[in-house]
Amino acid sequence: MEVSRQWSIEIEKGKPRAEIGLVLRTLAALDLTLSVDPETVASTLETDAVPSIDIDAILDELGSERS
Repeated sequence: MEVSRQWSIEIEKGKPRAEIGLVLRTLAALDLTLSVDPETVASTLETDAVPSIDIDAILDELGSERS
């Protein structure tokens, strides 16, 4: 699966044009899962605390594993 770096950046910034199918395929390619916990969602909405994820570090790690 190929996605552009710009697409990844737009996803990180929450751009609305991202297709859910591509997002889910990207998560699968990165061996990540998506889960929604109503309590976590509620507390995140209350505090605006969104955990940061370094997508570059994940991609670098995956790249070194495949080499």
